[in-house]
Amino acid sequence: MLIFIGAPVFYLELTLGQFTSSGPLAVWKVNPLLRGIGYASLATNCFLALYYNVLIAYCFYYLVASFQMIVPWSTCGNWWNTALCTDQATLANLSRTDLALMKNMTSSPSEEYFYRRVLQISSGVDNVDGIVTHLVVALAVAWLICFLALSKGVQSLGKIAYFTALFPYVMLTVLIIRGATLSGAIEGVKFYMGTVNLTVLKSPSVWKEACTQVFYALSCCSGGLIAMASFNDFNNNVYRDTISICLVTWFTSIFGGFAIFTVLGHMATKMGVGV
Repeated sequence: MLIFIGAPVFYLELTLGQFTSSGPLAVWKVNPLLRGIGYASLATNCFLALYYNVLIAYCFYYLVASFQMIVPWSTCGNWWNTALCTDQATLANLSRTDLALMKNMTSSPSEEYFYRRVLQISSGVDNVDGIVTHLVVALAVAWLICFLALSKGVQSLGKIAYFTALFPYVMLTVLIIRGATLSGAIEGVKFYMGTVNLTVLKSPSVWKEACTQVFYALSCCSGGLIAMASFNDFNNNVYRDTISICLVTWFTSIFGGFAIFTVLGHMATKMGVGV
């Protein structure tokens, strides 16, 4: 999907933005019938920003909460925990049979921390509780950072891009090193790299999910590529940019998979289940 759909669309958007030096709305003046594409991209970005920043707010809250000797989502006994909460120390002393029996009768401290402490989730949509103050503050910080990053246009965004482009690789490397030291990490890596099931390629849903992932990873059809490319020099090598960015995106996806599956292998080993 990256080769046959992602890269061509990515190249097309960069070319449009660079050739016309216009944003995602003005670029479609070349054909007024297609102007709706620009407005659709703008509307899509508005909806994405609404829930993406909520996810970033969760990350900010966890970042602040992690500056403790014992992270609060690792233990039971807190005011938000229920009687079903079972921590890793208890699970480690159980046999595989007991683990299988208790799998659907217990909940992890991390799960309860997220739902009952971070979200403070209610019993249902018919029971609307008050505003969760700490999430409002975290969301406000997320939007403030977006404002500051874009306050001076492409000049400020370009400087921040050095941090936002390099810092994730530093963190992924740290997570992979940490994950590799955990028990059962190799099982996760074996599942990630050694499990091949070609029969799933017959399912249309697999291709749909792959296409969705490629578009999200490359930010295709969101208008951002056209907007950023509009600041390029007219003779900039767009083909080179497309190839290099697609290769980096592919590598990042593979690299990030190791960070995830080393931890999944550890969790599966602790819980006595398969990855």
